[in-house]
Amino acid sequence: MSMNPRQLQAFSAVMRAGGISRASRVLHLSQPAVSKLIAGLEGDVGFPLFRRDKKRLSPTAEAHIFLAEVDAILNGMERLRRVSADLKNTRRGHLTIGTIATFGLTLLPEIIASFQKTSPETSVHLHVQTSPKLLDLAHTQQLDIAISMLASDSPAVQTETLMQCRAVCVLPSGHRLAGKDVIVPRDLEGEAFISLGETDRVRQLVDRAFEQENIVRKMVTSTQFGMAACEFVRCSNAVTVVAPMTARASVNRDLVIKPFRPEVVLDIKLLRPRMKPPSSVRESFLRHLRDCLERWNLSHP
Repeated sequence: MSMNPRQLQAFSAVMRAGGISRASRVLHLSQPAVSKLIAGLEGDVGFPLFRRDKKRLSPTAEAHIFLAEVDAILNGMERLRRVSADLKNTRRGHLTIGTIATFGLTLLPEIIASFQKTSPETSVHLHVQTSPKLLDLAHTQQLDIAISMLASDSPAVQTETLMQCRAVCVLPSGHRLAGKDVIVPRDLEGEAFISLGETDRVRQLVDRAFEQENIVRKMVTSTQFGMAACEFVRCSNAVTVVAPMTARASVNRDLVIKPFRPEVVLDIKLLRPRMKPPSSVRESFLRHLRDCLERWNLSHP
């Protein structure tokens, strides 16, 4: 049996149009061409699909049963064409993205949402994890990409610097230091200080800056998330030092953000598992990610 899609299209058109003449107009073919396709299909299936009575075609009972299967095949072929076009144009696919909270709770949702507007058939699963956990997930090839504060030393993971930024000091509105251009560790001596968790890379770099200046802070609260630290600043008249993406989130517009010196430079790393199959959707998303960072004037290495 060697039936082809043109034969099936001709058969479906004749069944729906009620004859070869009308079907030929629908298909933009001549009547002899349609008749030849129908005759070839009957030869391939091995039984008549139409009764010929005075140059009229009447579908057989078998033709009505056959039509349901033909329509299913034609609809499936149309879906395949749409899927292949989407894949070619990177509009369809799935991404599993791992990220630190600093990025995943601030910039990344907007970046993903804007990407999906141009690639609506692309689904995304977002993992918000600590940097050490992201290294493990990348090493075991469970992610398409990861955004981390730590580089991977695994040969199974490609690491590059996505961007660099500098930690900032966050103050409540009306704070006594709000008028200063730059905040230094000595300014914060005796101030109620909200810290990040001890394993957080930002926390470790900020601690080092204070230790180098021999400044002892009044540590009142620690939290895993920078967004929570900013909320504590708002509620308790305390201060914190966090990544700029966290401080400048839209929910923190009522807080005062100041440069912090000495500079606490944060390297944001992009991790790509080497064993994952190449994906045009992943590469398209990475181009979009970099375009967004550039448009928002976030510094690149």
